[in-house]
Amino acid sequence: MNLRRCGRLIKGPEKPEGRGWLFFRSFASFRSFPLLLILLCSGLAAPPQRPVQSDEFRKHLWHLASDELNGRGNNRPEIDQAANYIADWFRRYGLAPAGDNRTYFQEFEARTEVQLGPGTGLAVELPEGKHALNLHTDYEALFSGPLPVSAPLAFAGFGITAAELGYDDYAGLDARGKIVAVFQHEPEEELETSRFAGRSPSSWSTVTYKAANARNHGAAGLLLLPDPHCERERTWKTDTQVEAFGLPVVKLSEEWSRRLLRSGPRTLSEIARAARDVLLEPFDIPNVNVSLSVEAIERYRTLRNVVGLVPGTTDDYVVVGAHYDHLGLGERKALAPENIGAIHNGADDNASGTAGLLFLASRAVRRKNGSGLVFIAFAGEELGLLGSSAYVSRPKIPLEKIRAMLNMDMIGRSDGSVYIGGVGTAAEFHDLLDGLKKETTLELKYAETPQAPSDHLSFAGEKIPVLFFFSGLHADYHQPSDDREKIDQVRARQILQVVESVIRRLVRKDQPVHFVETDTNTALLGAAAGSSVLGLQPEPSWEADGVLVADVKAATPAFEAGFRRGDILIGCDGKAVANRLDLIQQLTEQGRAPDTAHQILVVRGEELLALPLSTTE
Repeated sequence: MNLRRCGRLIKGPEKPEGRGWLFFRSFASFRSFPLLLILLCSGLAAPPQRPVQSDEFRKHLWHLASDELNGRGNNRPEIDQAANYIADWFRRYGLAPAGDNRTYFQEFEARTEVQLGPGTGLAVELPEGKHALNLHTDYEALFSGPLPVSAPLAFAGFGITAAELGYDDYAGLDARGKIVAVFQHEPEEELETSRFAGRSPSSWSTVTYKAANARNHGAAGLLLLPDPHCERERTWKTDTQVEAFGLPVVKLSEEWSRRLLRSGPRTLSEIARAARDVLLEPFDIPNVNVSLSVEAIERYRTLRNVVGLVPGTTDDYVVVGAHYDHLGLGERKALAPENIGAIHNGADDNASGTAGLLFLASRAVRRKNGSGLVFIAFAGEELGLLGSSAYVSRPKIPLEKIRAMLNMDMIGRSDGSVYIGGVGTAAEFHDLLDGLKKETTLELKYAETPQAPSDHLSFAGEKIPVLFFFSGLHADYHQPSDDREKIDQVRARQILQVVESVIRRLVRKDQPVHFVETDTNTALLGAAAGSSVLGLQPEPSWEADGVLVADVKAATPAFEAGFRRGDILIGCDGKAVANRLDLIQQLTEQGRAPDTAHQILVVRGEELLALPLSTTE
């Protein structure tokens, strides 16, 4: 896969690696980079429709994906209605409650949204007069600050200070108490020989770094301007979420960026030429004053996993899971900003998996022997695997008693195949699945690792074998058009037959299941619960670039290296870490020695630190 972004070629794998499947690596990227998904899926057709079958699966799908539930957003009351619906059917099907206080619910607190408060505003005083800029039209808010600021404007190139590279955009500029404007990205980004990280984005290109560097130079606020050599900034007007950082940061539209720079001592062409030739010099713009305030209001609420149990004749269990939350009205993670406010029913993502969970639960009570079954409908998956993380951190049954975890996420749009991830996490999974091929007309496509970002990762992070069942991405992913009428119910039922066959084999006493380490760092870093190998627990709800550390486990490499709660990881070995998937990919890069010590660039308060992180136990 080759994609070009602003003159920079982004290369992906050209063929499947080993017995893995390229799709899972792509899926992980698509959840973080919506443009790639739109480019790949824009030409896909809707799946062929099959005759509708009247059964338990269809009944649950039709309700969960109905407008009545308003998209099952974690920030909406309808998420509670969906939880109550699932619990009621667990009860009707005869599952025992296995949540808190003998109920079907396991509660956890989650940050479900961050709203911009009424104190947010941006005004620019130019020689010809004062202008109040419009949020979402003229600017987007990225980071909040504690107080409103009003200060003169200065320009500082790309906002980078890299003494080790002999580069400093702040050289000779007194930024104290000023609002500083800087370009996005970095110089030389189209050059393979760039001093920063070649054509790969470096840690100096991240917004978090630029904000930290501006704050360290005494700036009162930061304005991000479009890169002059990028025809269209990809992240403009996409899913932006303000975060608290102690410094107000906004991203300006191209029109207002030009108007501010025209007020300075250099022409736009001179600035663009100097940026290309790496000859930018900072300067004050004394005839421009900027008033800036970004107020972020965090909203928390109680979410609920729904947990039902079917006892077995042994003291171990197989967990079957699916997340039931989606995007609500698209306030967060919607792929198209123009669709914000529209109901995102999430029929495939993941009413299909939840309806499948209920269907399998309806049949589970018929079994009598073998391991017990735990059925879990997770909330908070769209916020960063919060529900599954909450479960493994406070399990109702000991984790060592869980033989395996099977996860269904988006099983409703099969093209005649089903992707199964995590096949390498148990020594027996290959033979078990190969034995099912004669029972189904579906093509079974394997991935060794469990790296696709869904709730099974939280279990893989605890060294529990996992299998992830998934029918594939499509053009309706995270769009209002992901509707129930487009679900291929016949093939969804075929996938459920495969899952049920796996369950029947896994609960048998004579079926061994032995965990195998596959891509440990991928699984563990992807899980909200963190890593017993590296020791870092990411904060999954952090929406800005970088990885915010929620906790560091004692007696781990991260603990010994000096990582702390509140650190923001923005770079790995000189390359940018835009999110935890970037960190995963760089820590698990092929060709690296297994005992590689990586250099991680960390923002800690007023400091920028380089800390070593080893991937060995």
